[in-house]
Order: sequence, then C-alpha cells, then structure tokens
Amino acid sequence: MANPMNEAFGMLLSAAKNGAKNGVKNGNGNGNGLKISRQSTINQINAQDWRFDGDDLILDTPDKKAYYQMLVGAGGSVKGKNNIFANEIDLFKKKDSIRNVVVDGKKSFGKLKVGKSKITKLTQVGFNERKAFNASIKRGKDWRSMPHEDGSSAQKKSIAAMKKLGIYTPEFFVEFAEWNRRGVEDTLAAIPKGYSAGHGKSASKGGPMTARNLWNEEAGTNYSRQNKADAPDNLMDAIGVPRTWEIVVGKYAYNKGLITDPRFAPTEAEKMMLDEDIIESLSTLDWETVFEKRKAHINKLQQPNT
Repeated sequence: MANPMNEAFGMLLSAAKNGAKNGVKNGNGNGNGLKISRQSTINQINAQDWRFDGDDLILDTPDKKAYYQMLVGAGGSVKGKNNIFANEIDLFKKKDSIRNVVVDGKKSFGKLKVGKSKITKLTQVGFNERKAFNASIKRGKDWRSMPHEDGSSAQKKSIAAMKKLGIYTPEFFVEFAEWNRRGVEDTLAAIPKGYSAGHGKSASKGGPMTARNLWNEEAGTNYSRQNKADAPDNLMDAIGVPRTWEIVVGKYAYNKGLITDPRFAPTEAEKMMLDEDIIESLSTLDWETVFEKRKAHINKLQQPNT
C-alpha cells in the first residue's frame, strides 16, 4: 500500500517543479501565490496544531514531522523568503524561518540534506541536534585557529613546539604568530573567484592554519578529499607542506638561522616547485612525476639559445 505522506509529498514536489518552470521563484515574490493543483496538501499543513516554544517549532507528532519535511523539502527552504509555498502557508505568517525545531524531544535544526533541485523523498529533509551541531562548529573553529588567538589549540601547540626546540621567548612567539597571521590573510585575499582555500593536511587531523598548508582549489572540488584520505606524510614532507605546528615553527626558526636541525631544512622540491605543482601533487599523490616535470622545465629554460 502506498504511503499517503509520500504521495502528498510527491504532489507538492511536482507542484514546486512546475512552478519553477513557470518562473515562480517563491511565494513572497509572487503576488498571487502558487496555484497548486492539489490544494488539499496545503490545507492539511495549515490544519496542523502548530505551536512554538520561543523560536522553536514543536514537532511532537509523526504527522507534524512529516508535514514539516514536505514543506521544507518541496518548498526548497526553511526560510519563508526562499520557500516557494510561503504565501500559502500560515506558519510563515508567524515566523520568517522555521529552521529551529524540537523533534523527538531534542532541540534541532531542520535542513535539506541535498540540494533542493535533487530532493526526491521526505527523508532528505533531516534534523541536526543543536547541541551536537554547535559542538561540531566549536571543534571546527578550534581546528582552524591560529597562534595569535589566545587560548587556542594552535597557540598552545606553537608554544610547546618552541619550548621543545629550545627557542621560546614571548617576543619570538609574538613575531612568529604575527608572521603566520599575515601569511594566512594574504593567502586568503589572493584566492581567485571561483576557488576556495583547501588544506593540504586537513584541519580535523591536525593540519595547521598556516599559509603553506592552504592551497587554491576549484569550488566544489577538494583535492585533499575532505580529510577522508589526506596525502601521505612523506609526500607532504617532500614538497614542504607542513603537517603540524612543530614543523611550521621549526621551518620558520630554521629560515631565521635560529636552529640547524636538518629536519626543517627546505627540500629540493620545496625550493623548486610552484604553487600549481604543489596542488597537482596533493591531487594526484604523485609528487615525483610532478617534480621531474618542473625540473625538466627549469633545465630547458636554462639551456643557451643556439
């Protein structure tokens, strides 16, 4: 037997897609609202006993949860200004956004799990428990912290590395932290349109927020495979992409002449490779071939004209 909720959702989704074909962007942008062939589903949504606790919409029955998923999934957004059914739905007359919900007794965020053009079923509208989501955001912020940020993990790791190498002074730390901050800011400012900053060593696995670990990537493409399969450590060491704050600190100190530890000396590939070579190496995981091509190009340029 067909699930009536899925059938109702299919009708709304069809109406939304037909509306989009006819140039309807959203309910608020269309003075007459969207004309739906099966108004009964909209009526059922409006007939629910919707209640709010502050800004939180209470989804305390299976029907409310399903109708919420229908409205967000077929309408395309939790925000009234972006939802194609906004003018037809009483909920959006009470709140501009229905992102904040309480579902199964937990405060959560409602969201589309896929792009609105790809949604085909109710379960593609999901719920992120707010406490866990906020904790995830906090972890992400700390992963991407820099040494100049007081109390951050980057600051603690940088100071620990300096002490381990016997070079820590408050003045040297401030100098290093400001150098790192300027490098990151300059790198981010130079990213061309259509690109984003990707980590060579992913932030979630300890990759430092430093310029040498940030590389341009095309929007929507992640050469570091979104931390699912970072490049091997020996590859990053060979091309000079720092994997830890100790390496960042050590290379900075080596270049300043403060230490002579060969672990932090620039490699041959690091000296010769261009940014495009680094990106290709991280993408293909074949830095030797990339490096040989760069050396061949340099040798060709050095040959005298005959």
